Order: sequence, then C-alpha cells, then structure tokens
Amino acid sequence: MNESVDESENRLRQLLRPSVESRGRYEAVGDEDVKMICANLDGVLMGETCVWWKGECNPKGYAQLKRDGKKITVGVLLFHNIVADIGENYGRDIGNKVVVRHKCIHQFGHSLCVNPKHLELGSAKDNTSDAIHRDKTIERPLSEEQVICIRERRESGETLQQIADDIGMSNPGVSRICTGKSYGDFGGPIVRAQSRQSSSTRAAVKLFNSGKSRIEVRQELGLSVAQTRSAYAEHSAIKHGSKRGVDVVSMDIPRRISDLVDQGKSQSFIHTELAGKRSKRALQNLIKLEMESRAPQGKVWNGKLHRYEISVPQRLSDLVDQGKDFEHIYADLQSHRTKGGLYHLYRKEMQSRAPHGKMWNGKKRKYINITQ
Repeated sequence: MNESVDESENRLRQLLRPSVESRGRYEAVGDEDVKMICANLDGVLMGETCVWWKGECNPKGYAQLKRDGKKITVGVLLFHNIVADIGENYGRDIGNKVVVRHKCIHQFGHSLCVNPKHLELGSAKDNTSDAIHRDKTIERPLSEEQVICIRERRESGETLQQIADDIGMSNPGVSRICTGKSYGDFGGPIVRAQSRQSSSTRAAVKLFNSGKSRIEVRQELGLSVAQTRSAYAEHSAIKHGSKRGVDVVSMDIPRRISDLVDQGKSQSFIHTELAGKRSKRALQNLIKLEMESRAPQGKVWNGKLHRYEISVPQRLSDLVDQGKDFEHIYADLQSHRTKGGLYHLYRKEMQSRAPHGKMWNGKKRKYINITQ
C-alpha cells in the first residue's frame, strides 16, 4: 500500500528523532529534505516491505539527494535520523570502519530500498560477506529465457530505461544483467560498457594485439612515451583479463573459486586452474574473501599459512570484557603476537572504550581526564 505525498511527509516528520548528532554531511533532516525525499518514495517507511527510491542515484545505484552542493545517500540519512546514530567511525578508513548494510535481499535493485527498517550498522567486512552470501543463496526472480530476452533487446539498441520501464525493474538492475554482473552464468549476448579510451589509445591497443612492439607503435601513431605506456598497460589488462568487462568468462570467477573450495582444492590448485583468467594478486584476494566468508566464529583466515587462526583483536576484546588485565591477556595470546604488538592492540581497545572526555593512560592503567 502506497501513501500520498502529504501522508508520507507527515509520517516521516513523526518518525524523525528529536535530537540527532551531526556526522559530517549526515545532519538532521530539514523541512526541504522531507519534501524532496517523500516526493521520490514508493512505499511506506518503517513498514515490512521495501520502500523504493524513484529519484536520482549515485554510480553504484544507491538513492541519492543533493543538499548545499553535497551528495547524500538517502538510506543512510534516514537511518541516522530515524533508527540510530551511525557513529563517529562511519565511513572512516580504519580497521573498524562502520557502514550501513541492507538486510533485504534481491538479485537486483536492493540498493534502491531506503526503508530504515531494512538497514543496519555493520563493518565493511560484513558487507562483503553479505554480497558473497547473497550471490550464493538468493532465489533468482528471473528465468534464463527472460535474461536472454533482456540482453538481446539491449544488443538490438533499446535503452536501459526502455527495458526497465517495460519489465518493471530498476535501471541499474537492467544494466547489471546486460553487462553480465548479474546472472553471469546465463546465456545471451553480453553488452560491454562503452570504453572511455581515446581513438589513439584504441588504435595503439589494436597494434599491440597484432604483435607490434612499443617502439613500432609509437613511431607509427606518433604517440608520446606516456601515451604509449598507457596504451600498453591497457593492452596488458585486456590480455590478462584483469580489466572489468573485457573477459566475459572471468566474470564468474568468484563462483568458480567457491566451487573449488567446496571440493577441497588447495590454493595452488585454484591458481593453476584459473591461471590467465585473473592476475595472481587478484586471485589471492578473491580466495581470501571466499575463505573469510567461511571463517568460524572468532577465527580469521591466514593466507600465508593457509589455515584459520584465532582472531587476536576479537579474543583480546573478549578478555577485556571479562575484566582481565594486560598480564593475563599477554599470557593467553603470547603465542600469536609479540608483547609490543599485543600492548598496541590492548591500548587501542581500551581507548575505544574511553568514556566521553577521558582517555586511557597506559602507565597508570586507568582512564584520566583529557585535560590532565
């Protein structure tokens, strides 16, 4: 059941928390924000079903609005103002970086849901694990015949918007299907993203593909050293399949890695099996993500030793919760880290628990006022 714009505005004003701390651009929702948001909603906020965004989206497909020249993610703004404070670590490039995650699962378009009831706080690692789990367990709403039809329509020249309007999907969702990012194992023509290469770069890549050397390409096209180097890097990326959207087969590499891990294959076997599909480093990262998604509670994957080990920061945090001092913690974890390394983690953990206006003093082993 949908509401009128006036009903949506009244509901949103009632849901807003009266006191909201400012977190960068994520401040309190003003009256103009309420009108702009409610004019683009399709659904009832804080209901059980998804609330779809009909307005502008960012390049990743997430709902977005502009306020004073700043681009703001709508879902995060509503979550921060209705459900809970997103926290001081939101979006910071640190180990415990906080993100807002979707709890609702869709093969496509879940990023357009802005219902705060379908959002929750979590880590970037949790978000990555969600993506891997979603790709494995989701019940696909489209059949292979439907996917092939969508891809054939796109190849014939129809726009993404035309297809999206016709079948009732989001524009980003159709784009992911047509480029193979969704339903990568289904048939139909894959329409690759338009290249942003210059004409000289495209010409140089063709010559490199024909077997010519850098000097020959540079002399034939009259390129500078920097242009030649850039074109050769483009050629190498295409040749080794590390450029997104170039090798259709490589799009399904994560699922193939998952299948090989299920079969009990070693990392060396996986590297040999998929050599040429991705670079060695890219394969290592994909294997690491897959193994981390399977880690037992309290364990982390050690890529060098090829085994799961205890999560030292998590174990240390648990010991602090139990009231243990540093000597007890060192005795428990000395086989995993050096004393200096453990003390650094211990100090960081204690500082993260500091009450407002206080800081952890390592020498006195207690919290003191920041002014002291």
